[in-house]
Amino acid sequence: MAHSSQALNSEAQAKMAGKGKGKLCYLKYVIIMVVIAVAKAKQDQFHEELFLKPMSSGHVYAYFQFTTVWNVDVKDEEACK
Repeated sequence: MAHSSQALNSEAQAKMAGKGKGKLCYLKYVIIMVVIAVAKAKQDQFHEELFLKPMSSGHVYAYFQFTTVWNVDVKDEEACK
C-alpha cells in the first residue's frame, strides 16, 4: 500500500511539474511581448506643454500643446488607419 501511494504521489508531482512548465512558457511569452511593445514605443515621441498665466482682469490664460511624432512609413496604409 505504501508503494502505491508513493507512485500516486510521484504521478501528482509530475503533473504539477508539467503545469509549472506551461505557466513558465506563458510567462516567457508575456515578457517577450512587453519587451517588443516597449521597444516600439521608444521609437515614438510624445511632448506636452501647459502654460498658465494670470491676467490682470482675473482671468487665466491657458495654452496647451500636445505633440506626437510617430515613427511610421507614410506608404504603409495600415499604419494610418
